[in-house]
Amino acid sequence: MMKTLIYKAEKEAFQRAGEVLKHGGIVAFPTDTVYGLGAVYTDDEAVRSIFRAKGRDEGKPLSILVEGPWQAEMVAAEVTDEAKALMERFWPGALTLILPKNNTVSDYVSAGGSTVGIRMPADETALGVIRAAGSPLAAPSANTSGKRSSVSAEDVRTDLEGKIDMIIDGGTCPIGISSTVLDLTGADIRILREGTVTREMIEETIGRRINDKQEAVMIAAGSDHAGFEMKNALIEHLKERGYEVKDFGCFSAESCDYPEYAKAVSEAVVSGEAQMGMLICGTGIGMSIAANKVKGIRAAVVSDEFSTQATREHNDANVICMGARVIDIPKAIKLLDIFLDTEFSNGVNHIRRIGKIEQ
Repeated sequence: MMKTLIYKAEKEAFQRAGEVLKHGGIVAFPTDTVYGLGAVYTDDEAVRSIFRAKGRDEGKPLSILVEGPWQAEMVAAEVTDEAKALMERFWPGALTLILPKNNTVSDYVSAGGSTVGIRMPADETALGVIRAAGSPLAAPSANTSGKRSSVSAEDVRTDLEGKIDMIIDGGTCPIGISSTVLDLTGADIRILREGTVTREMIEETIGRRINDKQEAVMIAAGSDHAGFEMKNALIEHLKERGYEVKDFGCFSAESCDYPEYAKAVSEAVVSGEAQMGMLICGTGIGMSIAANKVKGIRAAVVSDEFSTQATREHNDANVICMGARVIDIPKAIKLLDIFLDTEFSNGVNHIRRIGKIEQ
C-alpha cells in the first residue's frame, strides 16, 4: 500500500502536487463542487491508476478539468461559438461541456468514445493544481465508485488513503453537488444532468430553446438492506445517463422485508408510471420471485453479460434483478447498461412464448 501524503492548500502543496502529477501520480484536491482526483490526461498509466483507485469500470469516461477556455482548445477538436459563450458566462463554475475530443485525448479518458467532458472549476486550489501540473487533468470525483462524493479532505482520506499519492486539504467544498452536464456534440444540445446551472440559464446564454425533452424514460428502483448501497450507485449512474428514476426504497441499510419494494416497483412498471424496473437484494432471487407475482412483470435475475442481453432479446424482460452479494457495483453498472440498451427481438417464437407466460 502506498503512502498518501496530506498537505494544506499552501505554496508547498502546489509545488509537490506538480511534481507528483508530472511523474504519473494521482492527487486529490477540492473543487467548487466536490473533491476530485487528478492525473495528467495524456498519461495513460496515470489515468488507469484513477480507475484502479476508484474501483471504476474503464468503460465509463472521465471528465477533464482545465485552467481556462484556452486549455479546452487543447483537448477539444472543435469549440463552437455557443460553447465559447457558455464558457464566458459560466466558467469558472459548475458546468461541464461535452465536446468532440481531439487526438491528444486517449481512449482511456474517453472510454473509447469520440467525445470528452470539459470543465473549469471555480476553486483556486483546483486551478492551482492544474497550473502546477502544466496540463489539463483527467479528474473524476474523489470517491470509490458507488459511494457518496467526498466534500472534505477527511472524506477522501477515509475512502482512498493508501490508493492515491496525495491529498490537498482545502477545507469543505461549497456546493457539494455535481455540475450541470451539457452535450454540445449533436445537432441538438442535450442536458445530460442538471445542476446549479439551470436549463433557463443555458437557454438565455445561447439565445435559443433546448429541444432535448424527448420521451423521458422512467426507471422504478427498489432494494432491500443488502442492496441499498448498490441501488444508490446505480441510481446515480442512471441519472448520469439521462434517465428519470423513482426510488421506492428502502432508504437505509437497516434490515427490511424486500417483497414490499418488489411489489411497488412492479406495480409502477405495469401501470406505465415507469418503463423499466430495477431491483437489488443480496442475491436478486427473492426480489425476482416477488416481482413476478405481479401480472405483466417479467423480472429476470442476471449476473453475466450473455444472460442480460438474452433476457431482453428473448423474454422482453421489464425488471432487472441483481444480487449485491453476487456481483460488484462496476459489474452491476455494466449489466444495467446492457439491459437498458438491448431491444426485444420481436421474433415470432419469442412473442408466442411470452404470450403463454402471461396467460
